[in-house]
Amino acid sequence: MSIKLVDSTNYHLWTDALHFRQLARQSGSDWDRGTYVRGCIREAWTAFEMVCGEALNATGLGNRFREGFDKAVAAKGLKAVDWSQGIWQKILVVYSTRKEFVHVHSSITKERLCTPQSEADKAIEILREGIKAVC
Repeated sequence: MSIKLVDSTNYHLWTDALHFRQLARQSGSDWDRGTYVRGCIREAWTAFEMVCGEALNATGLGNRFREGFDKAVAAKGLKAVDWSQGIWQKILVVYSTRKEFVHVHSSITKERLCTPQSEADKAIEILREGIKAVC
């Protein structure tokens, strides 16, 4: 058996997200599945955000992500992204979901706590495409 050692924080966060997604797929409990889906989305977003920071040589993208991202893109002299369409619009949906799970604890409904597993798949797909777009 070979052991793969990787020191990259991004690698570990991304594999954490994939692990959460797999746990969600295997869970027989709606409650546990929701926990794993929320974990997947949080970890995948964090990995995405870190890739953006590294690619754009920017810090502090977590606060007001869209504005910070736009500012970092402009500072690098790159063409602005259009947040109203394509992958960028999808990324904002994942960002909104992640914010709901992280920052709106008191008003989250039981239905949202038991988030369907398909949301984990969708977040991974979107953020994987987003990482490619940023890189």
